[in-house]
Amino acid sequence: MLEPERRDPRAPGDRRMYLYFNYSESGSLRWYVKVSHKGRRIGISEEYGTPAFDAAYEAGVAALVPAALRTDPSRT
Repeated sequence: MLEPERRDPRAPGDRRMYLYFNYSESGSLRWYVKVSHKGRRIGISEEYGTPAFDAAYEAGVAALVPAALRTDPSRT
């Protein structure tokens, strides 16, 4: 039996680096932060689009990306 087509659950315009998702075997959506192709990943259990999700994303990036490589979008 063919699987139903799954669309990208990101909001239009959400271009955050290191944010990935996949679907579990039961079909539930899982979000995680991953920096390198073979590197460690940190799961995000909060609901997408909430301030708690944004805080969990930022914490995951801070844990995985060295401070020297992080960019501050407010400084242009």
